[in-house]
Amino acid sequence: MTTLTAGLRSNHARSVGTWSLAGVATQAFATRPQFARMRPGPLRLVFWLTLAVGDRRANRPGTAVCCLSGASPRPKILGVLAALVGLAVLAGLWTTMSVTWPVWAVFVVVGWLYAPMARSSLAGVSARRALRRSRPPGRPVIVHTVASVEPGAGRHLIETVTVEADHHGWTLALDAANERLADYYRQFGFEPTGPTVVMPSGEAAVPMARRARPGGGGGGG
Repeated sequence: MTTLTAGLRSNHARSVGTWSLAGVATQAFATRPQFARMRPGPLRLVFWLTLAVGDRRANRPGTAVCCLSGASPRPKILGVLAALVGLAVLAGLWTTMSVTWPVWAVFVVVGWLYAPMARSSLAGVSARRALRRSRPPGRPVIVHTVASVEPGAGRHLIETVTVEADHHGWTLALDAANERLADYYRQFGFEPTGPTVVMPSGEAAVPMARRARPGGGGGGG
């Protein structure tokens, strides 16, 4: 047990900065259809925020990263705090609009930069609901924002996450963006849990899950 825990700490060490990991995610996702017309800089900021408040996992070199939702209360707590800080800032700016108009001008520019992502997100609301309906019962740990820029690094990271899941008795769930990725995740023991869902990008997402295996072992069957 001690050896396993030490190994997990080693593989999930936060030795690489969040901004660098956000660069990995940007490089991996920038060409995905759902991020079409998004500039790399604004996209990297989105991933930076996701990784900063999320329960992330990364290899030591920082060439592979993913996030887990449901593994700990950290994402919810930090997310609520970030939302409260944001609302407080907006309230302060609103009450001083006559002198903070340059800041509001910046907000307009930012809104224009993120408009493509906002439109894509709104268009995919019903599709994401359909994917959530196919998740396994209980409280699965959701794997998301899986990115890698080094051959083999992503595979090793997912294998490590499955070992951690077996250790804690987690059921892992994720949405494979397409059938090719679904075949990839089958190697680690993930299986489809519902019908494919066509996303606004045109890709057919596959809801998948992997139940914890007594005795650990991770990986595929």
